[in-house]
Amino acid sequence: MTDLSSRLQELAEGAARQMRPPGADLARRRGRRRRRRLVAGVALAAAILAVGLVRVGQLADWSAPAPPVGPGPAVQSTTPPWQVTPTVEVGHGQTAHGATWRLRAWETQGPDGKRAVALDFTLSVPGQPGAGAQSMVEEPVRLGVDYSLAEGTPDLPVRPVYGAVSRRTARVVVIPRLGPGVLSPVPAVLLDGGSRLPARFWVVLLPAGQSVYQTRTYDAPGRELCRQDPEHLEPSCVA
Repeated sequence: MTDLSSRLQELAEGAARQMRPPGADLARRRGRRRRRRLVAGVALAAAILAVGLVRVGQLADWSAPAPPVGPGPAVQSTTPPWQVTPTVEVGHGQTAHGATWRLRAWETQGPDGKRAVALDFTLSVPGQPGAGAQSMVEEPVRLGVDYSLAEGTPDLPVRPVYGAVSRRTARVVVIPRLGPGVLSPVPAVLLDGGSRLPARFWVVLLPAGQSVYQTRTYDAPGRELCRQDPEHLEPSCVA
């Protein structure tokens, strides 16, 4: 019984010691540990913030808006994998019949992996379904001609012929024919899609019933650069 009473007394005294408030030394030691943890946490947060600011600055540089593509507004915000540059509206206009046309272009990749210039021409005629055609000219661009709308859409009030030429080109003419007869050359509207496109562009609207006999290009002094016949796939150009 005496041993049991002594054991209970010891347990009671130990519990009382544990329930006492900590002494001054223990409180000081705990305070120092809290201050060290706080200082370390502030230093770590500052380091993370500094790294974050550097990353944000780099991303801001990478995502800075590119300079304008050209005189025409970009009409496509995203670029597919096969498209090298955004689409540019090279030119547009209206005919005497009330029809409107639009020519767009962009750099792309050809089937053989070479860079090329893609062209998209659309013609809207009141009261008729819209007509359009797309073509591609490989770089370096010398003379590209698309007369698919002039040859294959007889119901149109005009016959669009369009294409791309080298930047040396100062003048483009289309020589039309009516039946077996060859007519006088028709000067093309020469267009510029901006410095990012390695070509200039042109459009001719022939009257209904006419077809293309030949297309020719000239430099500023008047020397002939290239000519293209509908019967041949490649243009004939001077060196």
